[in-house]
Amino acid sequence: SGRWVPMTAPSASRSRTSASRSLKALTRSLDSSDDLLYLIFHELRTPLSSIHGYASILLTGELGPLAPPQRQTVERLRELTLYLTTLITNLRQLALLADEPALIPWEPLEIGKLVRAVCHDLAAEVERKGVRLILKISPTTPVSWAERNGVTQILINLLMNAIKFTPRKGKITVEVNGSNRAIRLTVRDTGVGIPRSVLPKLFHELYHQDRPEVNASGGSGLGLVIVKRNVDRHQGSVSVNSRLGRGSAFHVILPQRSGHDVLKTVLAQMIERSRQEREPFSLLLVKAGGTSAEQLDRILKDSIRSDDLSYPLQKAQLIAIVARTSLQGAQVIAQRISQRMQRDPELRGDLRVTLQFGIAAYPMHGRRALQLLKAAQRYLTDASLTDGAGNAATLRSHGV
Repeated sequence: SGRWVPMTAPSASRSRTSASRSLKALTRSLDSSDDLLYLIFHELRTPLSSIHGYASILLTGELGPLAPPQRQTVERLRELTLYLTTLITNLRQLALLADEPALIPWEPLEIGKLVRAVCHDLAAEVERKGVRLILKISPTTPVSWAERNGVTQILINLLMNAIKFTPRKGKITVEVNGSNRAIRLTVRDTGVGIPRSVLPKLFHELYHQDRPEVNASGGSGLGLVIVKRNVDRHQGSVSVNSRLGRGSAFHVILPQRSGHDVLKTVLAQMIERSRQEREPFSLLLVKAGGTSAEQLDRILKDSIRSDDLSYPLQKAQLIAIVARTSLQGAQVIAQRISQRMQRDPELRGDLRVTLQFGIAAYPMHGRRALQLLKAAQRYLTDASLTDGAGNAATLRSHGV
């Protein structure tokens, strides 16, 4: 028969501040590979998750009732472990954003559909906090080319920020609309608001550690930094207006892009990279007939490398692949796609299925984005089976 001995635990805010300073120092002192960072973050997360789980079990009363001082201490323990887990996740995300290549895996996104999915995932948090979540998604919002993971991070962090600072029975509104020029996303809340003096510094890295309202809420303050980093990657803008005691509204604007705009941007970035690193790259256009978008996507995933980028154009009937390889390497990719399609049980023997390839390699076929794109399009429609350089393996037209 043991006896619970009350302990004088440090305040949650003081513990959080100490822990975050330690993690800040750790992150800044590391100049090694991202693999080491990942290992350290993983080793920190695992025991914290276990401690959080054990604290949650204690609070259920399954192992016996807790006296009020005991429950208060265990709740503080769970709160601190949750804070540290979130802090580690955010630090890891910032490290990834800092190390990620300039190339973005663009894809056509239905932003309204993505907003609904994120709100569904956060429904438990909304219910736990006792706030009301309202969606206002314009049905005319066009499909936008963006990075799925980046936009998801923007949504999650803005919503979690609103949930955190909105009192019980408060209201959070998410608005989505767009035009052929930009997609606009707004997250409004009826929370505590932000002091006017803080607004200009709101998105500065680690500034929030000294904001008492953030520390008291259990937040690291890195969420808005992650929002800003992802918005910048999309060449968009983020702003905020707020009144103390009335709430805040965060506005994100993401430029609207067509698939060809994205491809030209990526090609320009690849040209700059290839000039610096003196390495070739190739643009491979794949035109498919008689296949569905899902079938073609499945075949491409099995045929291209993980670091190759693919961009569906013309409702996925034309795919652009940007690969860090020579002309010969791009021809091998084309052959793999063709062979994979021949073996596909759904497409094998279907005479309606056709494939066309057009390949342009840098710098052989051009030193500018538009030159490469035009060259690949020309070889795609050329009646000959060559790429313009006498290489017959370009496979302009191949019936499966």
